[in-house]
Amino acid sequence: MRFYEPTISADEISNTYRLNCDNSHHFSHVLRGKVGDGIVLFNGVSGEYSAVVCSMKKDHVSCIVNDYKQINRSREAQVDLVFSLAANTKLSLILQKCTELGVSHLYPVQADRSQSRLDKYTAHHHSRNQKIIIAAMMQCGLNIRPKLHQPTILSNLPWPDWEESAKLICHPGQRRFKTLPSQKRTIWFVGPEGGWTDGEVAYFGTKGCQMSTLAPTILRMETACIVAMSQGIESI
Repeated sequence: MRFYEPTISADEISNTYRLNCDNSHHFSHVLRGKVGDGIVLFNGVSGEYSAVVCSMKKDHVSCIVNDYKQINRSREAQVDLVFSLAANTKLSLILQKCTELGVSHLYPVQADRSQSRLDKYTAHHHSRNQKIIIAAMMQCGLNIRPKLHQPTILSNLPWPDWEESAKLICHPGQRRFKTLPSQKRTIWFVGPEGGWTDGEVAYFGTKGCQMSTLAPTILRMETACIVAMSQGIESI
């Protein structure tokens, strides 16, 4: 049983630590845990802490933190994803599956054909999406939290930081890479359902991006994100 506790630190080793309200409820009422159960705590920044539940109250669960292990299951080479803003159900799937596959950074963008718009994305949406990522981390064993960036437009992406990175644009009708570039950082770009416009494709060309297709068929956006991440991870 793994729980995300952003305040856990080395100072808590050998001490009693109280799980936050959400984790206490999940342990008690969903997982039906009990005193004496072993659990793992992580803060999304470094490794993980092993602990044993020592008490259960009506409104909280406490544990004894035993030790810390510097376990990082993230890949050495970084794979990032730039993807079109989408409806909540599609966005949830993208965030969940790409987190499980080891994405490092997630950049939602408003493309010309995006279903969703920047002015509709609120702080509530961002908080909800962070929780989806954390839930995926709890399930898959990842300890370093992927960075979910605020939605933006293509021209506001951190292009100067990506000069030495492989930048691959998913676009139907292009050749498929049999072997992916060997840079330590790869950024995949997945467009909306209608694809990237000619103007966007031309813009990518000015940024040193390479065009690639993912499959002989046309994929839905959420499928393309998962396939792109899978190919990115397999190449590392």
